[in-house]
Amino acid sequence: RMLLLTLWASHMALTRGAGQSIRHAWQQVIEDARTLGDTEHELRGLWGLWHDHCCSNQHAPALDLANQYIQLSERTGILERRVLGRRMRATPLFQMADFDGARQAISEALSLPMMPRAHVIDSHFDQGIAARSLKAQVQLLQGQVGQALLTIEANVEAALTQHHPASLWYTLGLSAIPIT
Repeated sequence: RMLLLTLWASHMALTRGAGQSIRHAWQQVIEDARTLGDTEHELRGLWGLWHDHCCSNQHAPALDLANQYIQLSERTGILERRVLGRRMRATPLFQMADFDGARQAISEALSLPMMPRAHVIDSHFDQGIAARSLKAQVQLLQGQVGQALLTIEANVEAALTQHHPASLWYTLGLSAIPIT
């Protein structure tokens, strides 16, 4: 059941965004994963529930979920999960206008070592590119326009170098196009 719910909720999150049925599925994934001792699926469930709250403009609960994700990911030793957790923390902080907190979480994410191309398997896009996209938005809102444009330029170049369309879409859609 946990695997089917993970697949269904992932599909629904990507095609519909958020909603009560998707939220319920992610909660069930988390409960099943905890019962089975499956940390990987518990992390996926936490991410899914976080995503649902972010899409629903429920940023305080999203921040709580990000912190739970970080605590659990610290125990796994999977580098990409640790980077993703910091980026998850930065997103609701940014949305709640805590730009200093968002910048700190992004800096933490970008200071962690990253596995090359691990994003293709599970995260859909490069977590460094995702973090730098948010970093550019923070820089812009804190009046660092020149730095934001340099961050975007480097990010677009990195996405093109990777030949990974989802990473390019992410940086264009979430930082380059809105800022320029």
